[in-house]
Amino acid sequence: MDLYSTPAAALDRFVARRLQPRKEFVEKARRALGALAAALRERGGRLGAAAPRVLKTVKGGSSGRGTALKGGCDSELVIFLDCFKSYVDQRARRAEILSEMRASLESWWQNPVPGLRLTFPEQSVPGALQFRLTSVDLEDWMDVSLVPAFNVLGQAGSGVKPKPQVYSTLLNSGCQGGEHAACFTELRRNFVNIRPAKLKNLILLVKHWYHQVCLQGLWKETLPPVYALELLTIFAWEQGCKKDAFSLAEGLRTVLGLIQQHQHLCVFWTVNYGFEDPAVGQFLQRQLKRPRPVILDPADPTWDLGNGAAWHWDLLAQEAASCYDHPCFLRGMGDPVQSWKGPGLPRAGCSGLGHPIQLDPNQKTPENSKSLNAVYPRAGSKPPSCPAPGPTGAASIVPSVPGMALDLSQIPTKELDRFIQDHLKPSPQFQEQVKKAIDIILRCLHENCVHKASRVSKGGSFGRGTDLRDGCDVELIIFLNCFTDYKDQGPRRAEILDEMRAQLESWWQDQVPSLSLQFPEQNVPEALQFQLVSTALKSWTDVSLLPAFDAVAQFWHQTKSPGLLEAPHQWLPGGRA
Repeated sequence: MDLYSTPAAALDRFVARRLQPRKEFVEKARRALGALAAALRERGGRLGAAAPRVLKTVKGGSSGRGTALKGGCDSELVIFLDCFKSYVDQRARRAEILSEMRASLESWWQNPVPGLRLTFPEQSVPGALQFRLTSVDLEDWMDVSLVPAFNVLGQAGSGVKPKPQVYSTLLNSGCQGGEHAACFTELRRNFVNIRPAKLKNLILLVKHWYHQVCLQGLWKETLPPVYALELLTIFAWEQGCKKDAFSLAEGLRTVLGLIQQHQHLCVFWTVNYGFEDPAVGQFLQRQLKRPRPVILDPADPTWDLGNGAAWHWDLLAQEAASCYDHPCFLRGMGDPVQSWKGPGLPRAGCSGLGHPIQLDPNQKTPENSKSLNAVYPRAGSKPPSCPAPGPTGAASIVPSVPGMALDLSQIPTKELDRFIQDHLKPSPQFQEQVKKAIDIILRCLHENCVHKASRVSKGGSFGRGTDLRDGCDVELIIFLNCFTDYKDQGPRRAEILDEMRAQLESWWQDQVPSLSLQFPEQNVPEALQFQLVSTALKSWTDVSLLPAFDAVAQFWHQTKSPGLLEAPHQWLPGGRA
């Protein structure tokens, strides 16, 4: 495989010379599709006389997303017609319209774009008219799918999140998974197009690796669609890098590591859909319980690109596991290239991908939490061979400790202090961020919640000063005046937790720069669980907020001994009693 023999430092040049499509062909194909789209808009979808009006055309596929490989690529030209008033209309009229489109297209190509040939392969997609544009030297080609579709998104501008009704209507149509994916081509294209050029180069590298694997004798029909690997590459970059400039070798190794962990993958984004609408939320919950891997299309929640055991992810994983000794994964001195580190990415010394994670403060995930994407371990799968969550049972992300891949027994005694300082102690900057965030959160609850606190006790590894780098836990016990005995806690706790969550969700708006607040799945009935995440510092803390009856303080008040109320770590924000 030519990729394997390329040194890690030469991968950028390899992509530029071997993988990026020839500009001359790209320009000719762009002109051809542009002319075709213009003709369709002028004459209607049938390129003839009386015909449905074309509302708009959208270019998708790898060509539209900017992830086309040199040699062969795919393009999708979606024609939104006014004769389609619903998803169901497409099924009823699509065959008729496609038949007339083919006849008209053959007639229209009487004046072809110079340097291109048009051919019609065997039609294998019922909802599309397929044709191929080929360069005259046969070095490059583009497989084009012409798809008439229902304009469910209307004229919504780029970056505008669709209304939930768009997806609830899709679910009520009785469609198969991904059946109406073409309706959301614009969202899919925009999701990828906003990415840095270097990330698109990494996508090209991953796709080239995939195609090389296919050439080794694996049937492409049995492997997952290559678009699934595009999404997996974007996910790896979001979790472990988020920089415009990075090492392609590190990125490639990270993606292949995720492929090896395919049996644990559950990846989705909520940039276009979420859990706000009950019907959509319930559907997403069911999707996330599907057999792993699950990789939901960010534009169409019905389209699972991972598709469980339907594809032979295991064959890709076997190839990925066998290739790390090749030059493309070795540095100049022969040292192995390291994977990116981040929540949800493979970690040395740990099996699986860890606990639920959320990383974006602006989007919602299960239990009305806010997140851009999430990775969940497979239900019933073998747990990570890492420390378990703390005694409170709060959902947590097991900290990934750089350097723990080293055998601790092999570190000289005199080096242990440096090892602790360099690899185990948390970042002072992150600790200050968390302290500030907790103070702000407690101030919010003190000022806005109906039920007032007499005092707060801070615990967990953060409170005890035993927190590790990258991840820790905080337990905030909030003693409320409305609890007059133990029995008060049970009946009123759910109501109080709901109010606290509502206050935090509405009040937290980038209160601490570079620190986001998200809510994971709530699995401890007596606590409100959330996470404080710093993507810049690659660190996070799991917080459990527990309202409680202050039995000890009541006892000391009755005995007129207030000393306990002045103990360390028992405070209200701003020093208020």
